[in-house]
Amino acid sequence: MRYLTSVLFPLMLLCAPYSAMASETSTVDFANPISWCTGERTSHYTIDDAGTGAGMLGIASQWKCPNDTGHGSIGICQLDQTLKCRSDIRLSDKSGHPIDMSGYAVSMQGVTAKGAFFPWTDAKAAAAVVTSIQAAAVQQASKNSAVMKDMGGEENFKQLFMANMCRYALIKAGVIQPTAKEIAEDEQNKKSGAKISVDTSPERLASCKTTVQRFCGRTDLPASVMQMDNYRVLCGESRAN
Repeated sequence: MRYLTSVLFPLMLLCAPYSAMASETSTVDFANPISWCTGERTSHYTIDDAGTGAGMLGIASQWKCPNDTGHGSIGICQLDQTLKCRSDIRLSDKSGHPIDMSGYAVSMQGVTAKGAFFPWTDAKAAAAVVTSIQAAAVQQASKNSAVMKDMGGEENFKQLFMANMCRYALIKAGVIQPTAKEIAEDEQNKKSGAKISVDTSPERLASCKTTVQRFCGRTDLPASVMQMDNYRVLCGESRAN
């Protein structure tokens, strides 16, 4: 189950603040105009090969506006072995519309984002980070492939993933109670600075209840899935009614 967790965890961090690490590399700063600020805003892209944000392309910004001065950062996407945004992780905006991440790519020279190129501030130092991320992604892809095969295929993996995301939403809405382990994991995420945004609208919760019930009602799942800790928690006494 640890490999499945390694697939799910990066997704939970997509809205997390980016933590600077010794193995972080950044592109040169560039101007980043914003509608709510008549001052200036500069940004740079960054990747890290260690810590909770390992293998994730992020963007960090700082701004100076008449009424607000500050800085912030956010993860953009998890990189695959080709150093592009992972195509198996489909992101959506607040309206539920898919976000096109195909315009982002990382290379030894820098980051290409939406057709524009941003070079690394230190290409030599960046090369080590990029190589490390690529090697880790190749290894993880192999492990994930083995897990999905053991689970009876990618569709079973996707359904379990979606059901677990729904469980998290139902917990945050107070519809179901978390286990002691889930409470501890959530506290650890908070301590590490993770900020997870969850849609708890009535429509989303109703859809999630159906998603969990349908998945847990399946009688064709292989034993390898039904023996997973995630499945037992999801489809045990704590599942949504």
